[in-house]
Amino acid sequence: GFKAAFKASLERSPCFGHGTGVSTRDWWHGTVREAFTNAGCTYPDMEFNRIFTRIWQHYGTVDGYTVFDDVLPFLEWASQRFCVGLLSNNFDRLADNTLPMLGLHEHLRFFVLSQQVGVEKPGAEIFARAREEASGVLGGAPVAPHEVLHIGDNFDADYCGARAAGLSAV
Repeated sequence: GFKAAFKASLERSPCFGHGTGVSTRDWWHGTVREAFTNAGCTYPDMEFNRIFTRIWQHYGTVDGYTVFDDVLPFLEWASQRFCVGLLSNNFDRLADNTLPMLGLHEHLRFFVLSQQVGVEKPGAEIFARAREEASGVLGGAPVAPHEVLHIGDNFDADYCGARAAGLSAV
């Protein structure tokens, strides 16, 4: 299935192709093809390329995403009180296109993406980069690990990674 293809792609080419010369689109093309193959669906190259293009386009539109009802009110509340940023095992399209398309980017003051950093969570380096970005936004005074709350959705990558880097986490 998809999860197995995604994991295998990350093992072959970490951080969505960072440092391996694979473009993000090509990384996803290979991942989706492998997921289809894992599901027993094989297509000639030209047909699969058309299918993949439709999938890629779909996730370039609002229809590819669901923003839960509590997200925007939370971001509005939190961004008025704290320096809120994004730290994600993801690629540049998220910060450059997806978040603006969904109207969420305005509440975030910095963006740290594994593809750009070359390290994925739970690696301590990506959490350190987020602290550096927050420090820059807040005027340059170093942000200490204990001053950061990392909110995530993956126990190993987010909670354990943040805690190992000295951050608070939920």
